Formats: sequence, structure tokens, C-alpha cells
Amino acid sequence: MTGRSFDDLKKSISTIVVTCDSSGSKIYCKDKKIDILIVSVKAVDPTGAGDGYRAGFLLAFRKGFPVEVCGKIGSTVASFAVECVGCQTNLPTWDVMKKRYEENFGALP
Repeated sequence: MTGRSFDDLKKSISTIVVTCDSSGSKIYCKDKKIDILIVSVKAVDPTGAGDGYRAGFLLAFRKGFPVEVCGKIGSTVASFAVECVGCQTNLPTWDVMKKRYEENFGALP
């Protein structure tokens, strides 16, 4: 959409997050790529998964977490979105998200 190659974008943007549906996400920072796994749940409806991921990622980023943790939090929030029909019917509180995060990735730093 930008008319620029991905390599050109990486040169001008310090952090790029690419979501890949059920394959998780990839975070590109400087010279490093971080692969983020999905939080596996019984998916009912994919509507809102990307928005949930972005909401979790950006909230964590705003709170000062490292980008890898931001991606894992994004993945965790997205897992709630896909469990129910509708895009905003199952959004978690921070404490509920934290519990599922820790079950899948270990303790938050």
C-alpha cells in the first residue's frame, strides 16, 4: 500500500509488527526478528483478533514492557477475542490477561 518494499520500511521504521493469523506474529527491531507464538484456545470467531493483539501490544508498550513481552501480551489479548462470537465480547481485564499470559509464557517481568 505504501509503494515501498519491506526492506525500505525496515530502514525507516525502528519497530515493525507483522501479525500472521494462527502462525503468531513477528516483530522486527533494528537487526533482530522476534517470533511470537499464539496463545492456543478454542477459536470460535477470528473477528477482532488483530485489534485485540494491537490493543494488548500498545498497552504493554505504553507501560514500558520490552517489545517481546508486548508481543506476548498482544497474543494473549487476541486469544480472548477469538473465543467468542463478536469482536468486543470477551475482552479481559489486566489481571485476567496476566493469569493467561503467565500460564503460557511464565511470569511477567
